[in-house]
Amino acid sequence: MQITSHLIYAAVAFCLFLSCAIFSNILGVMIIAEINRKRPETNQVSYFGSTLPKTISIFKEYRASFPGGRLHIYFVGCCTAALVFLFAIAVLIGFR
Repeated sequence: MQITSHLIYAAVAFCLFLSCAIFSNILGVMIIAEINRKRPETNQVSYFGSTLPKTISIFKEYRASFPGGRLHIYFVGCCTAALVFLFAIAVLIGFR
């Protein structure tokens, strides 16, 4: 197999995709930690499991509790960048 420039670009895009995915996960944990600091001990948000309704409710609570907070914006930005890099990988390796 010959290594072409498309494969090198795909490898770089894959590394960037993984970096964005890991960083968005870290930001999600940071958001939950901020919310849990405001909540009583018996009503904590679980760090495990992620569904769309849970993510939306966490974002709503984060924006209500921290109006000047920017973690949710960074989270959405990292998720968007990860999806863009994933799409770039698909295009570069030939799914057109």
